[in-house]
Amino acid sequence: AVFLLRHPWPQLSQVQYRNMLIVCAIDLVSQALVMYGQLKVGGGLYVVLYSSCTVWTAILSRILLHKQLTFQQWLAVLEVTAGLILSNLNVMLSTSSAGPGATSMVEILTGSLVLLLGSIFHSLTFVATEWLLAGQQDGVEIAPMALAGFMGSISSGVLLLYNAGLTATYGFSTMYLEPVEATGGSWGKVAFGLPCLLIANMVHSGAFFCMLGSLGAVVAGIMKGLQAVAVFILSATIYCSIEET
Repeated sequence: AVFLLRHPWPQLSQVQYRNMLIVCAIDLVSQALVMYGQLKVGGGLYVVLYSSCTVWTAILSRILLHKQLTFQQWLAVLEVTAGLILSNLNVMLSTSSAGPGATSMVEILTGSLVLLLGSIFHSLTFVATEWLLAGQQDGVEIAPMALAGFMGSISSGVLLLYNAGLTATYGFSTMYLEPVEATGGSWGKVAFGLPCLLIANMVHSGAFFCMLGSLGAVVAGIMKGLQAVAVFILSATIYCSIEET
């Protein structure tokens, strides 16, 4: 939003605005599916399933953008995905790979399928975003930070309305105060953590859209593999004492 206020917005057609809204919708659906799945399957299995984004991105880029990948590029995509899967094979074979929101194997299986679908939608977001940034419709390119600002503003507005609806239904105390108190959480940590999360997401989004604009969706998908490795390492370091996976 700050970027949009400080830079001129390109003259776009109604069709292009419609396409950006469609990409925003796909992005929101993917985030919801991935979040639900992650809560059901736990951190380790999440890494394995979410790493499929790399392969899905390459496949969708070939189908929708007609990108020609070399043999070496396909090999790199498969190596990244296979490496993540093999490094977490014991998690995949475990019958206790449950996240904090799962209570049975049925929920774990459901969460896995939802997470896989969310990964496909997430890859579709990559490909569709690259299509928008490349100006493949009407030849009008959109600056990466401008698109990030537009999509971020739409997503933030939707999530704000969603939380407002929940707050109106269940009450502010039930939604935000009681969960922290019930788990013995620290309000100081909450006050410190939320701004840090906001800044981290801003940096991540800016870098992500710039990378999509300059390097393309496939490279972004491969970098998601690197992100999955980082998530696995941090999850193992921070949560092993409280979560089996």
